[in-house]
Amino acid sequence: MIPTTSLDSALANLKQYAQLRAAAGHPPANSKLAVWTYVAETQDEASRDAERYMIEYSDSALRHYEMLGSHFDTLKGYESYARQAAVMRENADGFRRSFYDSNPWGTPDRVVARAAELARLFGANELMFVFKYGSMPIEKGRGQHASVCAGSAARAAEAESGAADRLAPGQHGAGTRVVPGHAAAPARAFDRAGGQLISARP
Repeated sequence: MIPTTSLDSALANLKQYAQLRAAAGHPPANSKLAVWTYVAETQDEASRDAERYMIEYSDSALRHYEMLGSHFDTLKGYESYARQAAVMRENADGFRRSFYDSNPWGTPDRVVARAAELARLFGANELMFVFKYGSMPIEKGRGQHASVCAGSAARAAEAESGAADRLAPGQHGAGTRVVPGHAAAPARAFDRAGGQLISARP
């Protein structure tokens, strides 16, 4: 899943999909979740840069996909896009800030903990980190991947261990894999706890 709205909205949609799939008699589906990520040594630095680059990215998505246009109004099957576009033409600030407000950013420990939390909530079998977006230099993206791979195994295991409210699509014995995007680095396993493996691979 590549969220085109806030992660809260994406989670609501995924829950509805899981319910409809189960009602139709289908087994739980494997799922992957893309998360826009920013890692820094301090929370203040991460907040400053994540806000800049994530808002740049969401603004570019608005323009690239012409999400503020009225052309959806006459396209059959795009009624939800038309409604969303009408709201955003009034004020698109919520969309522009949605990536920053809900995706993982912060120190390595906080990013790993938030990523594990999202894997649990979405029932994701894989997390795909997106490290390079907006006007961010490629060196920053590569450095973030290394930081996440060196993150706290204990925090990841703690966040992943409680699976009571995890969605059914992720309840497959293989656990959750964390897959880096837009950056290359050696594979690195975080930890195994309660049967859940969290790892990164090139």
